[in-house]
This record gives sequence, C-alpha cells and structure tokens, in this order.
Amino acid sequence: MTDSPVPDIQNVVDDDTLAKEEEHRESVYKRALEEAHGAILITTPEGHIQYANSEASVFYGYSPERMIGINVKDLVAGADRDAVDQVMADLLKKGRWVGEINQPDVNGHERVARLAMSVVPDDYGRSKVLIVSATDVSQLRILESQLLQAQKLEAIGLLTSGIAHNINSPLSAIIMTAEMAKLNNPDIKEFDDVLQAAFRIRDIITNLTEKSRMDQAMDVVDINISDLISTELKFLEANIFFKHQVETNLQLQPDIPTIRGLYSDFSQCLQNLFQNALDAMEDTEERTLSISTEYSHSDNRIVLTIIDTGQGIPPEDIPRIFEPFYTTKACKENEGIMRPSGTGLGLSSVKHLLEKNGASIKVESNPGTGTCFCIDIPVTVKIERSKEKAGV
Repeated sequence: MTDSPVPDIQNVVDDDTLAKEEEHRESVYKRALEEAHGAILITTPEGHIQYANSEASVFYGYSPERMIGINVKDLVAGADRDAVDQVMADLLKKGRWVGEINQPDVNGHERVARLAMSVVPDDYGRSKVLIVSATDVSQLRILESQLLQAQKLEAIGLLTSGIAHNINSPLSAIIMTAEMAKLNNPDIKEFDDVLQAAFRIRDIITNLTEKSRMDQAMDVVDINISDLISTELKFLEANIFFKHQVETNLQLQPDIPTIRGLYSDFSQCLQNLFQNALDAMEDTEERTLSISTEYSHSDNRIVLTIIDTGQGIPPEDIPRIFEPFYTTKACKENEGIMRPSGTGLGLSSVKHLLEKNGASIKVESNPGTGTCFCIDIPVTVKIERSKEKAGV
C-alpha cells in the first residue's frame, strides 16, 4: 500500500490568502466605481458594455443589468452616430479620447455629454477593456451661450451708444437749419416734412439709447410690463416681415401696476417670444400677433398673453419645448446640409429668466391654428405706489 502524498499546507494557506486578498481588492475597486462622481462604463474594445455603475443607470435611464451588452454607439444621438466609429478608432490608436457628444436618455431627451474614454491594456499591451466616464454638461453649455449672448448685447449696446452720440450732433444741425429755413420761408411746406422726419429720427435715437442703457443695467427696477411691450414692438418694426405682413392686436391694460425685476430679463423674454411667433407665421396665410395684459386684483398677479396664428405645435412636442436644445422649427439648408433653423435655446432661456423673477409660463397650441403663451407674473409692489408714479 502506497502512502498518499501529503498536501503542502503552507501553499494551500498562501493560495487561500491570495484569493481573499484578490476578492477584497475587487470589492474595493467596485465600491470605488459605484461611489465615483459621474456615469462610469466598462466596455469591450468593440464598445459592448460589461459594467455600468449606479450613476450610469440614472444618466441613461436603464437598469445596470439592462445596460450589459448594449453598444455605446447605440447610446449616441443619430446625428452623431457616424462619428462614433472614428472616435473609437482614435481611442484604440491613442489610448485616450475626451470630447462632447449628444447622448439622449431612454425617453429620447437629448443632452450634451462630456465623455472621457481610456483604453486599459493587458500585460501584452493589447486592448483589454475601455473605461468611459460621462458627465451631463447641457446646463453649462446653456449658461455659456447666455453669457456669450450677454457679451454680444453689451458690445452692441456700447456700439449703439457711440453711434447715437455721433448722429445727434449732425441731426441737431439739420433740425436747427430746417427751423431757420422755415422761419425765412414760411410758404414752403416741405420744411415741415423735413422737421417731422428729423424729430422721428431723434425719437428713435433717444429710445435706442434708453433701451441700451436699461438692457445693460443689472439693478432690480420697477417695470410697467405694458410699456415694455410697446417699447419692444417699436424696435420690432425694424423687422420688415413684422412691419408689413403681420397685423397686431394689442389689449394692454394702461393702469397696470409695476413689477419688480431685471429689465433685461423681461426684455429678452419678450424678444424671444415675439420672434418665435413671427417664425411660426412665416408660412401661414393669416398673420396676427395678439398681445394682452390683465391685472388680477384677487391674486395680485399680472397675466400676459401672446397669441399667434402660426403653424402651431404638435401635441407630442409641447411637453418638450422648454427643454434646452429642443426645437420644432423647420430645417433649412446650410452649406448643403439640412440643419434646424433654431438653436433650441430661446424658450428654455425664457422659462429660466421668468422663473428667476418668480414668474411662470404655460403654452396651449393646436397644429394649423396657432399658439398661445400665457405668462403669470407676481406683483411685488403695492398698487398705490404705481398710481403715485402715474400721478393718480
């Protein structure tokens, strides 16, 4: 009878210890991925997901189990899908790729995601897995766009002030000369036409200068919303389509109380809503822009209504029109490529600016008949104060 080999107890203990240490390390690594800020994916070199942390589940709207096996290419918006192949090729060649791409969630809501992708090679330098981290930067891009717009408006304001100053001097000379000529030649009626046109130019310059100053001001001020609407419509007359092809129906309450807010915020909101209405009516036969203001004494709120007779908004699009980068405007050809004619930031900006000032906005629309935007603005000053300013 041969003796059975005696196992090496020390080797068994060492192997068991190494296995436990390896298991502990894997547990620590997994917890680290779960606690990491942002969505983390681990994929095959071909892009098939092998692991997704809990934030990735929230980010993409799928359960972690459901995400296993999905290709990262399928998580990218259709317009950017063709670019993913080039991104993956660059990633495998260089070992790292950082950039931004449109990635919709499970409901199809698009957002801008900043991706950082890295290759983790094996001991032989071959691609083993890819690590992808994703962060939603949509709001950041909106804020950058708004900042850029503010900087443009500031530059335009400064330019406008300079132009107005340079025009005022020769305009004053024209008015003075025309008045003297009229005194010396009272029978020539054409001097009245010259003076009327010159006074009109002076009024335009005065209004433009005042608007530029108010748009740049960052102070909270009293605003008469009916007066602001009238001012914005005057400047909108520079739009030939509005001036000659759109009928306006105004029902502005004259004794409306003032509201408190940033002038530039409400000015920008009205500009965006008016422009949206004009865009919607571009291809319709009836073109009427109806605007009304009404003060509710019981609620101490002002209701502003803007109605157009445009093409309307499909019911399925209404829940999304205030989302950043979402647009229902028709595509137009640009350099041989059909692109949306809107940025998708106008209504999103309107909602943000109104909510910042305590106001809210609702929309009702029917395709083919038009759209109604209803804005509810709280009045934060007493009515008596507004009446005192009006001399009541």
